[in-house]
Amino acid sequence: MTSSYFASTGLTICALVFLILIAILISNKITANTIETKLFIGLLSISFVLLVLEMVNSYTLSLGSSYNTMNQILMDLYVM
Repeated sequence: MTSSYFASTGLTICALVFLILIAILISNKITANTIETKLFIGLLSISFVLLVLEMVNSYTLSLGSSYNTMNQILMDLYVM
């Protein structure tokens, strides 16, 4: 891994840690099974998946041109 990978994903890693902390704190407090809690859990899940996709995408971009097809697929998934 190169240093440019870590420079470009530092904020993403911090956001992932913050998201995990929020998920832990909220999971202990959620008792009602309302539409708001389901929506919030869905938004947390989508945010987690997008952060992981962003990390994988920046890693494959740092590897160079040997993974062009995978880079394109990851970018398309991230934009969806």
